[in-house]
Amino acid sequence: TQQEKIEKLARELMGWHKGKNHFISTKGHYEKVWLNEKSETVATLEWNPYEHIADAWMIVEKLIQKYVFTLDYDYIGECWACTIFGGQQGFTGHGSVQEAICEAALRTLEEAK
Repeated sequence: TQQEKIEKLARELMGWHKGKNHFISTKGHYEKVWLNEKSETVATLEWNPYEHIADAWMIVEKLIQKYVFTLDYDYIGECWACTIFGGQQGFTGHGSVQEAICEAALRTLEEAK
């Protein structure tokens, strides 16, 4: 499912783990969050790189620390293409830029195993 893919990206690519309820000042209440390796809050569990470009861009920022990354729009196929080079290659063509980023990142994780 898409939720399983999101959790895989958060855990395996981003290096995050789920935390207990933390106060989210911008929302004025407590909710469960994703934490980094230092147990700092990095995102709420609403983090969804398939839907939100800012969330997908967090994946890009992580990938470019280790890989060469390209993102192109294919006008003939009318889709986005995301290619990740660095020993492994992930390529995908999808209707949204967010989906292209996520699917290429997942493919790269699988090929890295």
